[in-house]
Amino acid sequence: MESTTANHSVRWDASARLLLIVGAVVLCRLWILPLGNSFWLDETVIVTIVRNGFQTSVHQAFLDSQPVMFSIIEWLTRHLGESEIVLRLPSLLASIGSLIVLYRIGREAIDQDAGLLLAGIHLSLVAVAEQAANARPYAIALLLEYLSILWLLRWARRGQFRDGLLWMVFAVLATNLHHLFVTALGAEFLFAGIIALRRQAFPFRDFVWFELIGIAGVLPAVPQALLIASQAKLFAWAPTPTWIQLPIALVPVFLLAGVCVMAGVTRLNQDGPQWRRPEDGSLALLGALLLAPAVVFFLFAYFGTVNMFVDRYLLTTTPGCVLLFGWMLRGLEPTLVRRMSLIAALLIAGIVAGNDIGLAAVPDYSLQHWREAVASAPTSGGMLVYSGLVETRRVDWLQDPDHWSYMVSPVLTYRPNLSEHDTFLLPFEFGPADQAYVTALMDGTLHRYDTLTIIGVNFVSWQSWAEWLSDRLATAGYRKLRSVPYGNVQVDVFERER
Repeated sequence: MESTTANHSVRWDASARLLLIVGAVVLCRLWILPLGNSFWLDETVIVTIVRNGFQTSVHQAFLDSQPVMFSIIEWLTRHLGESEIVLRLPSLLASIGSLIVLYRIGREAIDQDAGLLLAGIHLSLVAVAEQAANARPYAIALLLEYLSILWLLRWARRGQFRDGLLWMVFAVLATNLHHLFVTALGAEFLFAGIIALRRQAFPFRDFVWFELIGIAGVLPAVPQALLIASQAKLFAWAPTPTWIQLPIALVPVFLLAGVCVMAGVTRLNQDGPQWRRPEDGSLALLGALLLAPAVVFFLFAYFGTVNMFVDRYLLTTTPGCVLLFGWMLRGLEPTLVRRMSLIAALLIAGIVAGNDIGLAAVPDYSLQHWREAVASAPTSGGMLVYSGLVETRRVDWLQDPDHWSYMVSPVLTYRPNLSEHDTFLLPFEFGPADQAYVTALMDGTLHRYDTLTIIGVNFVSWQSWAEWLSDRLATAGYRKLRSVPYGNVQVDVFERER
């Protein structure tokens, strides 16, 4: 598994330079241009958590089941402000760092071309682009995971204790930023165990030491992880996945499309592309192990009651996808075909990603324009908010001061002086108990307002609430002044008829 001498010489021929140019253009469109978009739901939660100082951030993170290390963003808001670009900047820098680390991983394991391929595949993934322009520090967790992989592979090659210790430090930090990265830590331990059984690259006692260090390192995250697990059904909102979603989650779609394009282009050539197994299979083995939890998540979602098979939770398996398919693409010969396959994949991703409606220069991954919606809402009267947070299933939390600011985050982020006495939450579900709660509000507190604003994200029960409230308010003597969508966020304004 030692690097060859050729690995250390950097040669940029025409196809490599073209790959870098295309990659830079795609990076600008998918990662940089969306930085100024409105915060979406989960990002607004971070803003409200960190707004009141470090100690309050830690307390609120536990109260609202958010990873405590999100509070590190509090430093940025305290020194640089709360703008979208400022809060997303750490994720962007971490994502760029991931490209550099992936290049090092591929170059040290195989050669320079493997490094380019790994970085290119990472850049082509839409799930990665969504996190690169996201205030939630999942991209930072991903960078830490790639760093842990880099040092794990170095430890497997050289057997030096320092390499193994750095592997464990970065893996543990990733787990504390995103609890589900514990699955990656488990996969890495399995990989290290397999290497230990195959050959004596490192003393077995070191392997035991690192297991103990890993267990100790994740212990601080256990209390909150148990709290989240105890409320797992509360957080379950996604429908049961279909079998076709499993291969879509496992395979980098744009890479597959790029390979198909180049296979079609070179089909007329009698000496068409061939696949030769790369010498170093460590990337493939580790990649397969890191990707395996996606299959486990799917089976639990399909046969169980809690669905964790959603994009944001599958982010922890992204390194597996990159390593496995990067290794496979490295086996494609000749060099020009594999590089052009990746260039085609990047071009397709750069054009298609973030275009849910037509073609747009600036990608919009959430279509939640809370900034524009809140700016258009009246500043007086009463307001009903359908935030889309699953915690609003708990009707007893809807007017609890300890939970109110968290659950009204999308509006509070863009209107910090929002009054708790004039702003009310709509339940997540549209059941009899939920309707009874809102009916009591309308017959009591809400009856005193001449102007009522209903703002909500088009998610799960929003349409039911919007229609139900419109009918009830019309019966109560209100007329609808306007109903305007801002992406997937809608603002309805009612006024009492005189």
